[in-house]
Amino acid sequence: MNRTVTGVLALMALASLTLAPPALGATEAPPSAPTNVTVAWEDIAPLPCCSTARAVRVSWQETGAHPDRVCQDAGFGSYCVETTAEQPNTVVMQADRFSESAATRVSVQVLGPAASEFGYSEVFDTQRLAPPTFTNISPWVDGRLLLTWKPGPAPVDSTPNDPLDLSKPSYRQVSFNGDIFTYGPLMSATSLVISAPSGGLVSVVADEWGFTAPTFEEMINVWDSHPHARIPTTSTYVQSTVVSGAVTSDPWICYGHPPYCAPGSDPPAGRSTPSPGRRVILQGRNATTSAWYTVTSTLSGTGGTYRFSVHSPGTRQYRVLVTGASKPPSADAKAAGVSRVVRTVSVNRVLSARFDDPYVRVGQRVTARLTMAVPSRVRTTLQRWNGATWVNVKYVYLTRGTGSYTFTATRHGVVGWRFVIPSTTAPTGLPVAGTSSKPFYFKAT
Repeated sequence: MNRTVTGVLALMALASLTLAPPALGATEAPPSAPTNVTVAWEDIAPLPCCSTARAVRVSWQETGAHPDRVCQDAGFGSYCVETTAEQPNTVVMQADRFSESAATRVSVQVLGPAASEFGYSEVFDTQRLAPPTFTNISPWVDGRLLLTWKPGPAPVDSTPNDPLDLSKPSYRQVSFNGDIFTYGPLMSATSLVISAPSGGLVSVVADEWGFTAPTFEEMINVWDSHPHARIPTTSTYVQSTVVSGAVTSDPWICYGHPPYCAPGSDPPAGRSTPSPGRRVILQGRNATTSAWYTVTSTLSGTGGTYRFSVHSPGTRQYRVLVTGASKPPSADAKAAGVSRVVRTVSVNRVLSARFDDPYVRVGQRVTARLTMAVPSRVRTTLQRWNGATWVNVKYVYLTRGTGSYTFTATRHGVVGWRFVIPSTTAPTGLPVAGTSSKPFYFKAT
C-alpha cells in the first residue's frame, strides 16, 4: 500500500475516535450539598388568619447559583418550598405548616439534572403547646375586660436548647361572633385588657407551631348583665327619692348567618335570669358634662332585686351601675352593666303657706306667710282666686326661705289665696324647680 493511502486511513481512524458518542452510563457529577443550614424565628404579616404569624427563616450556603428544594425532614414531613437559581439562599416557611414532631430538621437540596445530597439544619422539635389556663377574668366598670392566665402544661423538651427554643410561650387573642373567628397579634404577656365581648366570645391560644381554634365550650363567655331600673323623673327637695329594680345576667349564645349573638335566656328581651349578690351602685352627676359619682350602693337580693332611698339634694341625673363579677370566685364571669340615664327634677317643698289669723272682720289687718324648704332669697308672687282664675296681688320677697305680706280685709266672705314660687338653687349648688302652694283661705265677716 502506498504511503498516501496509508495516511488517509490513519486520518479516518483518528476522526472516528474524535466523533464517537460517549460511552453508555456516563453521568454529570452532582453539585455539592448545601452547607451551614440555619433556622431562626421570624414573624410575617399579614396572613388571612392573623395580623402577624409565626414563621421560620431558613438560610444556607452553596457553590454557585442553583434552584433548591427546602423541606421538613427531607420531604418526609410533607412541607417543602422550592426556590429558583435567581433567588437568594434563604426562604421563609410558615410555622403552622410544619407537622408536629419531637425531633425534626430542615433539609436543603440543590436541584438540577443531578440533585445534590441533602444539607441539614440542627435538630429541633415542633411540639404544639397546650392551651393556657385562665387564672382570672375581671370585667371592669368601664366595659373593658382584664384576662390573666398561666401557661398550660408544657410538653417534654426532647431537643433542649435547639435553635428554635423560646424562653416563654407566645399567645394570641381569639374572638368569636356567630360563626367568625378573628385573631389578634402575637404577644408574650400573660395578661390582656380588651374591650368587653359585648355579644361575642373571647379566648387566648398559645401559638408557637400553630394553634387550634378553641371549641365553643373553651371560649370565655362573659355573661351579659343588665340593671333594670325604675328612676323617678321628679322628686321633692330633701324628701326621699326611691330607685328600685332588679339585676339580670345571662350567657351569650352565638349562631346564624350572618353571625348573631344575644343573651341566652328566654324573652322578654333575652334578659330574664335573676342575678343575686351583685354590687349595685346608684350614681349621680350634676350635669351632662359632669363626672359620675357614687350616691350609695347595695347588694342585689333574692331575685336580683335592689332598692335605694336617698334624700333629694336638688335636680341631678341618676343611673344604676352593676359591677362585673370576676371568675374566680364566681363560677362565671359577668360583665358590668349600666341602666339608662334619668334626670330627676327636684321640686321645692312648701313647708307652710297660711294666714296668721284665718278669721277676721272687714277692715282688720291680715298677714299671709310663706316658708319654703330651700332657705333661699327669691321673689314669690301672692295670688288671689277671683272666681275664674288666679290673679297677681303682690310680690313677696323671701329671706332664708320665709316671707310675709300684710294687708286689710275689704270684702266679706271666704277668699282663696296661694303663693307661686320660682326656681332657685339649693345650698348644695344644685337647681331646684319652682312650685305653687296649695290654696289657703281666710274668712272676713
